[in-house]
Amino acid sequence: MNSIKMRQKEVWIDRWESLFTPRDQARPRPDVECMTNTSPPSSNGSEPEPPFMPLHTAVVLLMAVVIGLVAGCLTALTDASVAGAALVGLTAAGASVPVLRTLIGRG
Repeated sequence: MNSIKMRQKEVWIDRWESLFTPRDQARPRPDVECMTNTSPPSSNGSEPEPPFMPLHTAVVLLMAVVIGLVAGCLTALTDASVAGAALVGLTAAGASVPVLRTLIGRG
């Protein structure tokens, strides 16, 4: 049972990392055969393009959005105005970014 969960976790980590890693730097997956040409186009000796957003930044921003949505929804359920709930959600998201940045390591 544990090996199945570990494998599922590895698959999800591989999928998440592939979103933020250029194709030429992606880890090879032994269980998947590649049927397309994965070599990068010749770029006259220039370096490969870095990922659009580092994984650490994506996780921090995603968690901040979730925190903001939860705070805004809970505020809206207390019969507050929609504008007030939106302001609470935006404030919670903005305030959580520096905290999450220090809590979530760059391992």
